[in-house]
Amino acid sequence: MSGDLFNIKLLKYKKEESHNQGMTLVEIMVATFLGVLVMGTVLSSLAVGISMLKSSEDATDATAIGQKLVEELIHSDYDSLEDGRRDAVNVRRVCSYMGDTTRFKSNIYVATSPAPLGSNLKQINVRVFWKGRGGETNILLSTLRTRPE
Repeated sequence: MSGDLFNIKLLKYKKEESHNQGMTLVEIMVATFLGVLVMGTVLSSLAVGISMLKSSEDATDATAIGQKLVEELIHSDYDSLEDGRRDAVNVRRVCSYMGDTTRFKSNIYVATSPAPLGSNLKQINVRVFWKGRGGETNILLSTLRTRPE
C-alpha cells in the first residue's frame, strides 16, 4: 500500500513538472529582441570606432607628408624659396615609402616676413588636403626659415 502511495505522489510530481518545462513563445521573442538590440548597439559602436580610426590614420599620414615637404624646403637653398604659392606637389615622390598616397594633395606657400621681423626670414606654409568621410579635410604646417650667414 505504501508503494501505491509513493507512485501516486511521483505521478503527481511528474505532472506538475511537465507544466514548467521549456519557454513560451513570448519569452523567446523578448529574449531575441533584447539580443538583437544589444548586437545592434555593439555593431554601431564598432562602425563608429572604425570610422574614427580611419580618420585618425588619414590625419597622421597627411601630417607625415606635410612634415616631409617642410623638411625638404628647410634643407633647400634659401634663395630658391621664392615668394608665392606652389600647387600640386607630387606627394607620391615625397612619401613613396607610405604606399598609396593618391588621396592626398598639397600646396606650398612661401612668404618673406615683413620688415620688422627682418628680410632674412621666410615663412613656409604647407597645406595637405585629402577627402575624408565628411568632405575635404586639410592640415596646415607652418615654419620659419632664416637666411644662413
